[in-house]
Amino acid sequence: MSSTILSQPLQAGDVVRLTKAASPQFGRPLLVRVVAVIAKSSVGGWGYLEGYVLDDRGDATARRRVFVNFAGLKPPATGNRK
Repeated sequence: MSSTILSQPLQAGDVVRLTKAASPQFGRPLLVRVVAVIAKSSVGGWGYLEGYVLDDRGDATARRRVFVNFAGLKPPATGNRK
């Protein structure tokens, strides 16, 4: 589950920024703390990511499972990782 933008494979606890590069469903970027990476997809490079959406303070606001292009995941902006 590696990405060209992230330097390490995703694992629980990582924080990623989901933008349109990860999926067209993200018109507004979301910051997500990863709970699980589920790589079951017939579409290469795509899969499900489960995690908590974080607010501006880094607090979890909702748990979501989203279908993403792993190559489109972005690292959090500086200062957004707890």
